[in-house]
Amino acid sequence: MKLTFEIPDVIFRRAKTVAAERGIPLREFVTEAVKDKLAANARAGEKPWMKLMGKLKHLRKESALRDPWGETYLYKVPGQHGEVDVYTLGSDKAEGGTGEAQDVGNW
Repeated sequence: MKLTFEIPDVIFRRAKTVAAERGIPLREFVTEAVKDKLAANARAGEKPWMKLMGKLKHLRKESALRDPWGETYLYKVPGQHGEVDVYTLGSDKAEGGTGEAQDVGNW
């Protein structure tokens, strides 16, 4: 598609110089620049934590969310020890206990 638009002379000269240095037509350079800007805007709209989601795929497996005794971790919101308490009841699967049967939490 052909377009006609105005850009400041300084930017035009700089773009033309960079395109020549890279050995590509100005049209290709401008197209790349617009694509890069659109991609950056799309990423800016994402929530920052979404970038990390790919690194957390292993947590989708339910076994990754189990305590050493094969039980699902428990949580309380609000917690008694912080905003969120994450804990396991230990090997006896009951509150309290000592040794390996002791409750283990993030506090």
